[in-house]
Amino acid sequence: MSKYNYKEIASRFVYQDGSLIRRCNIGNQKKGSIAGYLTKKGYRVVKINQASCLEHIVIWVLLKKRLPTGEIDHINRIKHDNRIENLRDVSKSVNSINRAASDIDSVDILETNKGQF
Repeated sequence: MSKYNYKEIASRFVYQDGSLIRRCNIGNQKKGSIAGYLTKKGYRVVKINQASCLEHIVIWVLLKKRLPTGEIDHINRIKHDNRIENLRDVSKSVNSINRAASDIDSVDILETNKGQF
């Protein structure tokens, strides 16, 4: 069984404004609290049956009731912005283009500010 199982996800979480809200108490995590944590790479992760799951994929499965056919891309390139309107199912090549554009934007900002500090 996939760790991104719709029934399992729907039994544990409710989607609200880009976040997953717990439906029930699990250990010290209380019903109604925001699930998950932010990784060093900037993605939000939630635990499902001891497995770490990327929150943007969990949200996709919860709202679309299916796994993505490709990769989930953050349209605005903000890795923890998991609002459904910011997520899209794209091929690996399209996601790579968006990721590369993000890297170029970062370089432009560094070059623009060079020597100003």
